[in-house]
Amino acid sequence: MEKESCYRIPKFDIYKAGDQGFLTEMSIAELREAIKRMKQWFVEEEERKRNEVRLRQMQVHFLSIAQNAFTVYSYHYIFLKFDLLSNF
Repeated sequence: MEKESCYRIPKFDIYKAGDQGFLTEMSIAELREAIKRMKQWFVEEEERKRNEVRLRQMQVHFLSIAQNAFTVYSYHYIFLKFDLLSNF
């Protein structure tokens, strides 16, 4: 009599679903693909949010530059209007 292992390891197919009757069953390969897509989505979402933050920072920076320029122009206009520059 030949000795046979009492522990049989069944062959496992990662491309086959579990067939347990659940509606959302998927194979290991499908699960890996879904995880890969989800990770890619998170990376793209994070990049989109970073770009939005950069855009807001640029808008705030340019707005402050425009406000400063307007303030300087307003003061210069006031000085000219009231002829305050002629005293200097």
